[in-house]
Amino acid sequence: MKNKTFSVNIHDSFYPYIPLFWRNREMILKEPRFYSIKPPQCFFGTSLSGETSATLGQLLQIWESEKALTSLCSCGGKSVVYQFGGLLLSGLQVDCFTICVKCGKFENEGRDGSKKFSGSRLIEKIEAYTRHKIIKPISETPASYEELITTCEGKKLEN
Repeated sequence: MKNKTFSVNIHDSFYPYIPLFWRNREMILKEPRFYSIKPPQCFFGTSLSGETSATLGQLLQIWESEKALTSLCSCGGKSVVYQFGGLLLSGLQVDCFTICVKCGKFENEGRDGSKKFSGSRLIEKIEAYTRHKIIKPISETPASYEELITTCEGKKLEN
């Protein structure tokens, strides 16, 4: 139970705020300390490529330019892939976690409803992700999640 609670806490510290980050993407892309924040879990992991992760700034840029890493939510908003992975050669369905930047709805497109896809669709997503290289220098001291969330919400940090 301890590991599940820890995993939920990791998830809840970052991913539910993706819609907030999306609304504040211009500010995040301009500020190296926010651009350089790493998500708490890998962005994608596969049996062949291992695990890798982009910074928040890179993810925001990828979501703007790569249709393979976005989909249409039932509310009409844009859902973005925030984590995906699977067994490429198995032909099995894979995990592809998304969140809508409009309504905040979470989905696992690899296992939910009619949005299932196979390893070939995963390869398409990996290719879309790997087309992007680090464009902006990474800050050696990225901001904390709390600092970013507080700034995006327009609040002042308490020392």
